Amino acid sequence: MNTADVVLIVFAISAIFLLMGPFSGSRDVKDIQFRLRRLESKLDALVDHAGITVEAAGLRGVHEQLAQGNKIAAIKTYREVTGAGLADAKAAVDRMERGEQP
Repeated sequence: MNTADVVLIVFAISAIFLLMGPFSGSRDVKDIQFRLRRLESKLDALVDHAGITVEAAGLRGVHEQLAQGNKIAAIKTYREVTGAGLADAKAAVDRMERGEQP
């Protein structure tokens, strides 16, 4: 398991606990907002310490698919990771294929 996987797992667990909080009935909106800011700052610290960007970790699959010559799957993965539209995803994958930043 690499660092990016650990960060994503921590984020997922944090998000689950955060989402469960509002259903407990004992927390008001300000408390939830405070907890969310704390979680975000902790996640940012983990990501900074690991020296990765969350998007870069998600785009690893795009690079792998490009290396295998599967450009259509790379575009689909890029869209899933970033939420980009088809035209933007294709342009970004084209740039990645040329070795440029997406």
